[in-house]
Amino acid sequence: MYLADAAALCVRVRETNTGIDGRYVIFYARREQTGGHAPAPAARSAQRPAPIDTLTQEMIETLRAMGVRQGQAEVVAAITARCPSGVTEMSIETDLRAVFDRLRSTDHG
Repeated sequence: MYLADAAALCVRVRETNTGIDGRYVIFYARREQTGGHAPAPAARSAQRPAPIDTLTQEMIETLRAMGVRQGQAEVVAAITARCPSGVTEMSIETDLRAVFDRLRSTDHG
């Protein structure tokens, strides 16, 4: 579990690809699993959630590291409420704190 300052530092390192010691850090993109064949059209149902953009996914992972235990849908709803136009690199730190506070208040209230 990270404190908010440490989580924000992690986000900043990831955004700038520069570690806290000033050295460059390389993050590799996640690879999608490729199967032998594409799923049948019936398997692609409307129940599959819309893909989550990279910054939103990063925010979700950081919130999990900060101790947020709500379900995926509730976390995404809180992020969407705070960032209706989507998460941006310029505001991710302040948005992260606001979403964290919102989720923690619903967890205890």
